[in-house]
Amino acid sequence: MPPADDEDAREALRRVMEGDDVPADASAVGEHFKTQHPDHVDISNKLPTSDTVAVVTDIAEAVHAAKLYNVPSFDLCDVAGLADFVEEHYVRPRVTVVIQAGGESRRMGRSKATVPFAGRPLICRLVERLAPVSDDLVITTNEPDNLAFLHAEFPQYRIQLVCDAFDYRGALPGLYTAMQAARNPYVAVVACDMVFASGSLVVAEALAMNESGADVVVPVNKHGYEPFHALYRRMACLPAVRRALDRGEKRAQAFFDDVKVLEFPQSKVLEAEPMGGCFINANTPDELHALEESFLEG
Repeated sequence: MPPADDEDAREALRRVMEGDDVPADASAVGEHFKTQHPDHVDISNKLPTSDTVAVVTDIAEAVHAAKLYNVPSFDLCDVAGLADFVEEHYVRPRVTVVIQAGGESRRMGRSKATVPFAGRPLICRLVERLAPVSDDLVITTNEPDNLAFLHAEFPQYRIQLVCDAFDYRGALPGLYTAMQAARNPYVAVVACDMVFASGSLVVAEALAMNESGADVVVPVNKHGYEPFHALYRRMACLPAVRRALDRGEKRAQAFFDDVKVLEFPQSKVLEAEPMGGCFINANTPDELHALEESFLEG
């Protein structure tokens, strides 16, 4: 119980215990409760405070106080209910990372995935940067035989090599292939020529999606959307993409009007990846060589 000379705190505790309205200075009372030392007789330490998010208890007074503080309470045996609460509020859904490798690039003169960068195929760099933040790693490609070496190179990631779902190319068909192949609720889609693709940005996008309830979290800058370093909610986006394809659309953002889109501004991108450069890509051998020189000099 509060010390004898702390009449205000004692009165506040009495009102909570007896079911009166929470006093106006409830936050102060909460601070008082947090400072109490454990005592099997004194249950003030078992009552919620202003920082409490949930109560797990078999004490009737604590359950009643939780209602007054408008926080959920769970019985000691309600493991399933508590697990559902934690999953809903504090656990992000699992993320499939899809690296879009495509195939032969006319401007590059060969497959971007296997073009050398710092002495190794470029696709290896993307796997190393993104796999650590993935729960499932997919590479979409129309040349799976040429990328089969990745299974031996990265056996720990159990990489799926998935061919295009359509026999024609385009940004939107590529997104459909990525989402159809994904096995998790969140799908991060990244182009394989983004040399400085960021796992930290994928994590930041996943947290933003979890908090906002958005269906798409897409970086946006002065050049517009960056749909190929973005995050998609599979359940909402896959049917929306399919409808857009049925309308004859090919642009990546053609389905954005049909889903809830959260724009991720440059300031947020830099919070996640202070070095920036996440969206720099290479389309020609000269561009790739310049990026490689910059990378090796750094």
